[in-house]
Amino acid sequence: RFRSSSRLSLHSHCISPLMDVMDKWQRYYDAEFLPWDSGEVSSQLIQVLDPARTPPEGFPHLSLPPDSKIMEFGCGTGAACVWLAGQQVQPRPALVVGVELVEAAVARCRQRLERTGTAAAQQCCQFVQANVFELDAAAAADEVFAADSVDLLYDCQFAHAVYAEDQYTRRLSRCYHRLLKPGGRLLLLCGNAEEPEVGPTVLTRAALCAYLPDLVCVACVPSRFDRTEHYAKLERCPLAWLALFQKPLQQG
Repeated sequence: RFRSSSRLSLHSHCISPLMDVMDKWQRYYDAEFLPWDSGEVSSQLIQVLDPARTPPEGFPHLSLPPDSKIMEFGCGTGAACVWLAGQQVQPRPALVVGVELVEAAVARCRQRLERTGTAAAQQCCQFVQANVFELDAAAAADEVFAADSVDLLYDCQFAHAVYAEDQYTRRLSRCYHRLLKPGGRLLLLCGNAEEPEVGPTVLTRAALCAYLPDLVCVACVPSRFDRTEHYAKLERCPLAWLALFQKPLQQG
């Protein structure tokens, strides 16, 4: 997912149409090289959802309806989902689903849930391996991926990882729109083109909004990715966008 690293010369961030998506991410885990992963819940997620915290300037606190369904695409090693499924978020969600492209990631998520998850998290959190670019209406017979079923989608550094390849960008955008309930929201953290020198793939604010044409941009503010082992080697953590999108209540 990163551009300025000699170790990633064989793992370029942009997905080639000739490369199997699952295989690309599998190789990151095989190499034990996860430069985007801090092992902790992102500070932005906590700021936005924890009522005891102050969100970034210009960004709203998010409240969830009772018995909500939350889904994270590209859930990595599971820290965010385990936190979301615990009692830190009130009212507690009925279901938290972490979705990853490769089974190696899902295995780590399940280990984290078993090792650190609260009793509440154990009850309502699950992790699923799926090719998210094929979750169209015909392929998504699984109730987990039912249309108009998700109250909050969370994307921390997943959307920008496929931004350079139109076929994946369009599919992901359609998938997010299909999964969200009318009025449902997408909380997204991605690379920011205002500081393009290092870090993950970057987007301008306009490109980010164009990425998700069927959703309304509610807020979009600059932020910085949290410190990771990889980022610790940089002068400072890369610049990010923290953005909130919403599916319109009525289409058309």
